[in-house]
Amino acid sequence: MRVIHLCFQLHEPFAVQKFEDGKPYFESKAAFEELDREVYQPFFALIERNTQKNKNFRVSLVVSGLWIELAERYDVELIRRLKKLVSLGQVELVAEPYYHSLAFFYDKNELSSQVKQYQSKVQGLFGAKTQILAMPEFIYNDGLAKWAEGAGFAGMLAGNSRRALCWHSANRVYEAVDCEYLRVLFCNTKLSDLIMTASPEILAEQVVDKEKQTKKMMMSVVKFRKKLDLEFLRGGLVNLYLDAGCIGRLRAAGVVAFFDELFESWLDVPKNKFATASMACVVETPEAELVVPEAISWQDVGECENEPKVATQDAAMTLVVTPGLRLPDGLSAEEQLAFARELYGLRREILASEDEKLVDDYRHLLAVDYQRDLTKDTLDNYREILRDLKTRAEAIKKQQAVEISRTFTKRRDRGDVEKVRPVVQMDEVENRTADSAGDDTVVIHFGGKRQTGPSSSAVHEAPDGSAHEGAVEVHRLPSMGQLRKSPVAEPMTKADSRAMVKTARMIAVSDGEDDREVVAERGMDDVDEMMGWAGAKEGETVGEQKKGIKHSIRRVIKKLVIE
Repeated sequence: MRVIHLCFQLHEPFAVQKFEDGKPYFESKAAFEELDREVYQPFFALIERNTQKNKNFRVSLVVSGLWIELAERYDVELIRRLKKLVSLGQVELVAEPYYHSLAFFYDKNELSSQVKQYQSKVQGLFGAKTQILAMPEFIYNDGLAKWAEGAGFAGMLAGNSRRALCWHSANRVYEAVDCEYLRVLFCNTKLSDLIMTASPEILAEQVVDKEKQTKKMMMSVVKFRKKLDLEFLRGGLVNLYLDAGCIGRLRAAGVVAFFDELFESWLDVPKNKFATASMACVVETPEAELVVPEAISWQDVGECENEPKVATQDAAMTLVVTPGLRLPDGLSAEEQLAFARELYGLRREILASEDEKLVDDYRHLLAVDYQRDLTKDTLDNYREILRDLKTRAEAIKKQQAVEISRTFTKRRDRGDVEKVRPVVQMDEVENRTADSAGDDTVVIHFGGKRQTGPSSSAVHEAPDGSAHEGAVEVHRLPSMGQLRKSPVAEPMTKADSRAMVKTARMIAVSDGEDDREVVAERGMDDVDEMMGWAGAKEGETVGEQKKGIKHSIRRVIKKLVIE
């Protein structure tokens, strides 16, 4: 059996306009409508025609989320046609990051988010579940394979086989190293390039006008089939990965007629088959694990320089190849990497805004196309957009703070916010000094309810291990009994202060005097600041400062609770 796995990519990034304050970043209508006429209409007609002619015709499509959005906006009929093809079972959709991005190399959380978004989109729109993953430009390496298996995929499509396999055949099914079941389908780069470039090797003179006997060099199925037959001597599966844009670009070379004839002539032979991506993964049992430590893609032009090392692992071979340490060709220039780092560096701030429009605008810029086609002019324009995105995020953050403040004020005015009594009742401090707590412990009772934070009984324990009911312990301060015995307490040193705050956990409590919330961050252990809260300096007595020990304890308790 000889199997062709044919996969077309349908992708179009949003067209970025020259930045002007207050105007949209993208305007894609004209560009998409032109491609619709020249590429997408003839492409869908080609696939529909051949699925109707032969029920054994199969094809895979890698359709980006951006293309789906553009089709929904400017030609929803394309979505209906694609949905019908998928429902027939002859077309399989291959998953990819929704925004056609390189998120794997910069932020794997973003990659996970985009892949899930894509799966949810195609499930809802086409009723399709994706089993195979393809990264933009069919980028692949070991790390991606490991991630894909963890995300539940059964296989991946990989790009340039010449760099990854050297003299080993791309016409086989491989297993990814360190994966339990993930299989890898490598593009037959040689044959794919012959089609994508309308290579002279597959051109032949043909009559294009019988009346005038006009002849022209056109793509020849006969010549291509000769190349194809030679490839099948090296394996039973040929993976052809093509950009659907070739339908428009090579129309003058007769590409549509070429595909029609190729599909029909191939299926005329009984043992010849077409397969989708998931079908191709089970054409044969993999006999080798493949190690590809550095990223490859279908855009790579490099060749393998050294023979791969072959080692035995259990019953499988391991092919070891070590390309240069870099991103795929065309994406590893310093300005491209700097732009990508700047772009992904904004992610956290943009997502924190929770503004759908802002997040959507930002993520559209993550498409790999912008990094690949980077020039000085486009880079300057993209950076203007990034600055505007950041400004919008900051404005939204300020507006959110205002809304929160207004909401709190309205609740307080309505009486929804409970007014609380003072945090510390000093008469209770003296009355509730526990003998069992020891001379070095003062037990402070929180006399009312706090607006925020856990109860003290839930997070604190007495020295004997039992929980204090509504109480906390403040260690390293002199007990009230000691203060009554001696008019002057012992000086508090930095060491004492450091010990006192070592296990401190800051919480939010309500100040009974001015009804303001006191919020501090976890882990505060600055000695000088702590001493300032207590109203004392190094070497001075806490109890003799300002209003005495009651005042000092009150200020300390406002800020911290000892765990």
